[in-house]
Formats: sequence, C-alpha cells, structure tokens
Amino acid sequence: IKEFGLPERFPDKVLKQLEKIPKELPEEEIKKRLDFRNVLTFTIDPEDAKDFDDALSIREIEPNIYEIGVHIADVSYYVPKGSATDWEARKRGTSVYLPGGVIPMLPELLSNDLCSLKPNVERFAFSAIFHISAEGEVLKETFAKTIIRSDKRFTYKEAQDILDDKVPDEQFKKPLKILNNIAKKLREERFIEGSVKLLSDEIKIILDENGNIIEVRPKELYETNELIEDFMLLANRKVAKFIDKKIKKTEQVPASMYRVHDAPRHEKLVEFNKMINSLGIDENILKYHNEILGKKINEILAKLSEENPDKADLIAQVAVRTMSKAVYSTDNIGHFGLGFEYYTHFTSPIRRYPDLVIHRILDAILNNQKLPYTYAELTEIAEHASYREEIAVQAEREAVKLKLVEYLKQFIGKEFPAMITGFSQRGLFVKIIENGAEGLLKYSEFDEPVMPEPEKFRIILKFSKEILTLGDIIDVVIKDVNLKKREIDFTLPDNESPAQYE
Repeated sequence: IKEFGLPERFPDKVLKQLEKIPKELPEEEIKKRLDFRNVLTFTIDPEDAKDFDDALSIREIEPNIYEIGVHIADVSYYVPKGSATDWEARKRGTSVYLPGGVIPMLPELLSNDLCSLKPNVERFAFSAIFHISAEGEVLKETFAKTIIRSDKRFTYKEAQDILDDKVPDEQFKKPLKILNNIAKKLREERFIEGSVKLLSDEIKIILDENGNIIEVRPKELYETNELIEDFMLLANRKVAKFIDKKIKKTEQVPASMYRVHDAPRHEKLVEFNKMINSLGIDENILKYHNEILGKKINEILAKLSEENPDKADLIAQVAVRTMSKAVYSTDNIGHFGLGFEYYTHFTSPIRRYPDLVIHRILDAILNNQKLPYTYAELTEIAEHASYREEIAVQAEREAVKLKLVEYLKQFIGKEFPAMITGFSQRGLFVKIIENGAEGLLKYSEFDEPVMPEPEKFRIILKFSKEILTLGDIIDVVIKDVNLKKREIDFTLPDNESPAQYE
C-alpha cells in the first residue's frame, strides 16, 4: 500500500456525504423504472466476493426466444457527478484487490451494501435487456434504468454443480442451462470473428485470520465463469455501439469512452513467432493481420493443446505478453484481443470508474439530454483511469509475489516439479506447478557447463547433451527466498542432477 501510494481511508467530506444518503428506495424513483422484481434474477460471483456488480434475469417470451437482462448496479444514482464521492472515485480509478483484502473505489456503504445486488433486497440497476434466440441471435436490445430483486446469490462452483446435475434445483436448473447454451453460441461467434482464446494463470491465495497463507492453488475456472463473461461482453459491446451510433446522429461533439486494445507490435510478433517455431509449429504469423491474426493464434493454441497441454498454457500466457495493453480512450480503434469493433466498460461501476462514466453518458442519451462530459474531460478521465489501472495491476502482482515468497520460506530445501518459462543470461526461469511461484535457476547450479541457445528458446548441457526447452517440466529445489527483493532462487535435486561428465 505504501509502495504504490494507495489510499488508506476515505476523506471526511466523503464520509459526511454518505450520512445523507437515504437507505430506502423512493417510490417516485421506482415508478420511473422498468420493474424486474418479479422476474427470475440471480448473481454468480467468486466465493469471496463482497460486492455484486451484476445480475442476470431470464424469462421465455416466445418459444425458444428469451428475454435476458444484464442488470448492473446503478452507482450513478448514489454518486452524482462532481460530488465529493465522485471526485474520490475518479481519483482512485479502480478498486485494488490484494490478498486478503480490497482497497475499494467506493466506500463500503455503497460498494458492499446500497449498490451491491444482494439477494432478496430491492436494488436500483442500469440494465441491458436482450431478446435472444436459443441459437444466440440477438433480436432486440433495450437499455433502461430498472429495479430488481435478486432471488439467489451463487458462487461459480454452486452454479456449476447445478449445471452438472450434481445438485438438484428445479427453480434454477433450466434457466442456467438455457443461459449456458446461449453463452456458448455467443462465444463460438466471438471466436469465429477473431476473439483470441486466452487462458488465465491466476492463483488463489487462502489466508487465515492473521493474514498467513494456508494454501495456494491455481484459480479454478468453471463453465459458469465463461457464462457470466459472455453476457458481460455482450452488454459492454452493445452499449458501446449504441452510444457511438447515437452520438454521431446528434450535433454534439462526439464524446464517449472506449476500452481499446491495439494489435501486437511487430517486434513482439517476431519474438512470438520464433517461440512457436522453436516448439515445432511451422507457421509464420507475421503475414496475418487483425482478426485473421487472432484466428491464427487460436489455431496454434488449439494445436498445442492437443499435442502438449502444458506448453499450450505457457504459450497462451506468452501470447498475452505479446499483445499491447488494453486501455481507455476517446479514440475508438477497436479491441484486437476480443475481435470487437466497439467495446467499452459498462458492467462494473462499483469497482471501475470508467463504467460509472459510461452509465452517465448512456443515461443522458436515453433521456435526450446534453452529454455530461466534454471530449477533453473524457480524454483526461481515460488517461487517468488507464494509469490507475496499471498501478493497481502492479500492486496486486507485487502483493501476490510477496505473499508467495513469505509462504515458500518454510519450504526451503523442498523439491517441486516446475515448468521452464523463460531464459536469461544468468539462468532459466521456472514456475512451480503447484502454486505458480516463479524464480531463477542459475546456470551455475548445473553440474556441467550450459550452452544457451536463446534464439531457439533452449539450453544444451555441454557433456550430457541434454536439451531443456521452453515448457519442459523439471524437478527443482527451493534454495533461498528473499523477502525484501521478493525473489526465489532454485537449485537442482542432488539425486536428479544432469548427468555427470567423466
């Protein structure tokens, strides 16, 4: 928190403003909204989630035609533009999620209570409502302020257990299966259009009440994670396009904000191409562009998944690093990674400031009002939000690294299987399979001279001729950990050292 200058408390003027917020929903405001309180609605979130940004509703309106509501917390109702709370949220830009806690963008009264779409309580939402066929075709879209009452709060695993028929649930089984099937159709279409299939290598850190790590494991991803993601992507995409088209029809200066993602830079693609060639994939991705490039990366990852799943996961992560960073911008250049021409952030206003901005712009358009932001103001917000997001990502990464190093101190001398993830002048980088901790295995730890061949992403042991390449699994021993530097040094097990030379 100190290192990255993260805020530790909310200013007094924000806390005083919170005291004035009414806890009850005014009847006159309810009458202005579409009423979804009697439509089956639920949230699906991580096990440890405290704030619920989004909910889904579903009802069949014709045979095989469904009304699906993507309901997003209406933060703009509680946080007026220019208020003390708004300025603080704008300054923070995003919530920061550290192991065992969160530094929220909004005060807890809003983020965990009044704005959070908790079950069995009435909440104001801003909704993207779609009529969608069972085949995933979007027939109609509506954007409106709503009032909802979530019937159930699911974790991803709980919803997955119902999908897998492990848990009987007559109320939610059919709706979940319908939503999952439609999500699959949306996903298939997205990948056909060039969206890149990227895998997550996130880890889950379980802490005790004193902040000590009990367990570290790869974060489990379920079909229900993808289900939610696909409907959020749909809402974000459709909102972005709707706003763009509406603004261009008015005489106002075009002023919206997009989530954009540029195509990979040439030098990054050159390196990526060398890497896949070193793994035996005879392909030149440098000749492909934009959505064709995305499709080609998907083909390569699919091929690797069949031949060597471990290496496919690694290459997927390298593909992420190959790409440019997604940022916020008033200049819409599209989103390369998702393969979308129009994309914005609408679905997480509790934890991201740009989503709150988009809510205000959309509301103004729906009510034929003057746009709430100038082009210059939006440009400044976009730049600052991108900067704050980068700070948050770095802080989260370093906090996880610190916790892992602290955790692994007790395992000095213990052996782990690890994957080779990269090479440097001094040694090779390895990642422990079990917990994702990464560190350096110096070449000096080998019992014979090492001949690096960086252009082929491999090393050759001089006398035994053993070849170690990217993605190989080897056994390593934790030699030392450095809490101050957040570094892990590895050595080789004595009984499995490379062959001794005579």
